Amino acid sequence: AQQEKWQSFVDSLKQLNAPLSLRLAHDGLVEQANTIHEQWIALVQSSNVLDGVRYRQARVKLTAGYTGFRNQIDAYAQAVATSQLTLTRAVAALKT
Repeated sequence: AQQEKWQSFVDSLKQLNAPLSLRLAHDGLVEQANTIHEQWIALVQSSNVLDGVRYRQARVKLTAGYTGFRNQIDAYAQAVATSQLTLTRAVAALKT
C-alpha cells in the first residue's frame, strides 16, 4: 500500500510546474520521493520472498531515504523563502 501512495505522490509532484527559481529544489524533491517509492518496492519484494538479509538492508535504505526526503523538504522550504525575499525586495524597490 505504501509503494502505491508514494507512486501517486511522485506522479503528482511530476505534474507540477515549478518556477525556474525553485526547479532545482523541486527536482530534488521528486528524486527523493521516487527513491522512497523504489525502496518500498524493494522492502515488499524482499518480504515476499522471505529474504531476511535483503529485508533488513531495504529497511535501512528506506530509513535513509526518509532522512534524505526530510532534508530535501528543508532545502525546498529554503528555496521558497529565498524566492519570497527576492520578490519582496523587488516590490519594495519599485515602491521607492
